[in-house]
Amino acid sequence: MIQIILIFAVVLLVLYRQLSEQEVTHKTKSYLLIMLIGLYFVYQQSSHMNWNSSLLLAVVFGDIAIPVLFGWLRAVSTHVYLGTKGNVVRKGSLLTLALWVIYIIIRGSISYFIKDSENFMLFSLGLSLLVQREIIWKIAQEKFSSQIKNNESH
Repeated sequence: MIQIILIFAVVLLVLYRQLSEQEVTHKTKSYLLIMLIGLYFVYQQSSHMNWNSSLLLAVVFGDIAIPVLFGWLRAVSTHVYLGTKGNVVRKGSLLTLALWVIYIIIRGSISYFIKDSENFMLFSLGLSLLVQREIIWKIAQEKFSSQIKNNESH
């Protein structure tokens, strides 16, 4: 139950932050922490999980490939521009929101149809956010190579 509440809280916070203007930073600790907590939940449940080919396929595609793909898609759908203070900022679009909804539906469907795959959801979410952050950082560096230094000093 705590895992579901934690996932729901993280998703709400992420959606809010994705659709509001935020300074582009290269801070990845929170996403790595989300992934580690997700792996801890997997570890806690691993002895009770029914490890089979369906679950392994769900982990490879549903918790690695799909999160990476959607992290990349959301990153390229995010507007990266100069803010009023001369710093580089980002703001998600309606497409970013739609990609989140599609991602949640796909990941939720995998959890519904493949028993025990829900244990990997927090890890999956952290990986997707990490990929998105890294790609947005690279886009910001390419588009605003000199201005991004203003962001690094904060």
